[in-house]
Amino acid sequence: MAGGRIDGAVFVIGIMLGSALFSETFSLVEPIYKAGAMGRVFLNTVFGLPLGVTLFLVTVVGILFIVFFVFLEKFVRNMTGRSS
Repeated sequence: MAGGRIDGAVFVIGIMLGSALFSETFSLVEPIYKAGAMGRVFLNTVFGLPLGVTLFLVTVVGILFIVFFVFLEKFVRNMTGRSS
């Protein structure tokens, strides 16, 4: 921050806010924080779904993320007036 860089101040503020948020919500995440090794854990066993359904859902979510970020990129480009 001595050099006048805002990114350093944002970094320090982020660390402070993250630490405060973690300490305030620790009771919610304590079981996960103190959990031991669970071995290999798979999404289909966690959610109790067949493997094929899990693969299909993961694929659909991945495609939706791609579509969303393409839309977001076009939206931001139109808002800023920049072209590719």
